[in-house]
Amino acid sequence: MIIEDSEFNKRIRKERERLGLSQSEMALALGVSLSTQGAYEGGTRVPDLTYLARLSKMEGMDTLYVLVGSTGDQTVSTTIDWELHDRIFEVIEKWERGHGVIIPPRKKMDALRFLYTQFRATGRFDEQASNTLINMVA
Repeated sequence: MIIEDSEFNKRIRKERERLGLSQSEMALALGVSLSTQGAYEGGTRVPDLTYLARLSKMEGMDTLYVLVGSTGDQTVSTTIDWELHDRIFEVIEKWERGHGVIIPPRKKMDALRFLYTQFRATGRFDEQASNTLINMVA
């Protein structure tokens, strides 16, 4: 995964601290080693989709802030690629129909944000990777 954001690792640390968690506690909650958590926060490693999906499920975690640096009602300072947005949303709806499951709106938006950010960064769309993340988020 490619993340072209020099502040990404700092936002992971800031969110952890905001939640009152130690690196050890965060690592345990997200299923990674302490050294891996430290590497993510230090910017020497980039989290994979599994880590990000688990991060989105943490109580109180502001995943939008971690991913793109904005919170609440702030507008993300980027142009939205609506074609990509719609394509991802179609994949999520296809997954729901195929599994006979309706993903709760909050989780659906988290999946959409993760996938959108990933595919904007890499410049390519991977439906198999999309389905893997949707399975984890749902």
